[in-house]
Amino acid sequence: MKSGKRCGLYLSIFTSRNSVGKEINHADDELLDFSQTIEAMASVDDDNGEYGSGLYEGLNVQEATIDDNQSIVSYNLHDGSEPSEQERIDFEHVVQLAALDFQVEELRLVNETEKVISIYPLAEPFDFNEEEQHEESNE
Repeated sequence: MKSGKRCGLYLSIFTSRNSVGKEINHADDELLDFSQTIEAMASVDDDNGEYGSGLYEGLNVQEATIDDNQSIVSYNLHDGSEPSEQERIDFEHVVQLAALDFQVEELRLVNETEKVISIYPLAEPFDFNEEEQHEESNE
């Protein structure tokens, strides 16, 4: 994620790990699973300050899982950690984008510190066969 201020507005550009030269595979070319992806996002370190992970300082991801076509990310905030509104929004967006890569229908963000669960419906998987059948019936 790359961000900065332009004309008084805060701008965030979301990029994939691959596009910034970060590994998305294990040494054996196996793709990272959802939990490993979130863990890798938390460990992003850019010495140039050009991009960040979207997981802000003071946020600790406890668990990231996929269960029944639903991704769940449980996290807590360190004492005294107060993210800005933009940091919170960026976090929600990057986790939603990561979840979409795993073709889940829903993301649940569980804030263990504030005891709040935020639910984000994601795109339902598209059934190409159903679309083809619909086109054939219209002919």
